[in-house]
Formats: sequence, structure tokens, C-alpha cells
Amino acid sequence: MHRLLSTALLFGLVQTAAAQPYLGVKAGYLSPGASAADETAAASVTLGYELIDFLTADAALEAEYTQTLDDGDLNLPGGVTADYDYSSYGLFGVFRTPGPAYFRARAGVVHQQFEVRGASTDSNDAAAGIGVGFSLLGLEASLDWTRYLDGDALDEVDYLSFGLRF
Repeated sequence: MHRLLSTALLFGLVQTAAAQPYLGVKAGYLSPGASAADETAAASVTLGYELIDFLTADAALEAEYTQTLDDGDLNLPGGVTADYDYSSYGLFGVFRTPGPAYFRARAGVVHQQFEVRGASTDSNDAAAGIGVGFSLLGLEASLDWTRYLDGDALDEVDYLSFGLRF
């Protein structure tokens, strides 16, 4: 009986809140790993669901869609420049430290599409990222870096962004 009571108290102290959904938006610079591609502005929309809210860390699932806001430049052989367009959607597992100032890490799978001159290539790849943020009155602001790994045409894609979560 004592062990059962201790376990119940431990779970009561560790889990602090129920799971909840959230919406996020972010914008920043997307930089394809291909040396001939210039960085460009991009924006993302995130739908998330906080699975567990512990005293030591929060765990969530996020679905995210990212799209370039303007066409980036791709420098082709012979001095020719072409516009490129990038988009991705993915599913991430996210871990976040508790408190008003926090660190976050995420990893997941993404479907990437890279288009140049009407021809496109797409691939399913891994992605991972880290960030720091601040939470105040139910609004969170964060600075995040995400690397989309092993895209067929791009090697890696880096995305540095500033986001808000509601």
C-alpha cells in the first residue's frame, strides 16, 4: 500500500497539466545546401498537440508546412540563373524544457519538394532542429534552427526562423 501511494504521489507531482493543441506561425531564411543556391525567405504554419506536460520536460507532436515566400536564385553552369521554389511538410516529435525561458529540440520526417524551371524533385527525409524561446501570458516566441537532411537535389536545407505559438 505504501508503494502504491508513493507511486501515485510521484505521478501527481511530475505531471502538471493536461494535453492541449496549439497553432504556430514562423518566418525566416531558408538556405539550401547546394552551393549554387542562394538563401530566400520562407514561412511556416505549425499545428501541434502537447502530449505530456512534465515538470522536467514537455513532449508534443507537430505537423508543419513550410513554403518559400519568394523565389530563390539558383546559379547554373554557364552563368545562367534560374529561380527555385521550395516547400515541405512534416511530422515532428518535440521536447521542450519547462518555464518561461526554454530550450526545445525536435526531430521528425519531412516530404520536401524543390522546383526549378517547371521541373521538380521531391523526397522523404529526416529533419532535426533546436531552438530557444520565451513564454508570457499564453504566447510563446522562439528562435529556431531546423536542418532538413539528405534532400536529393539540395544535400541539406537549413531554416533559421522566428516563430509565435498560440
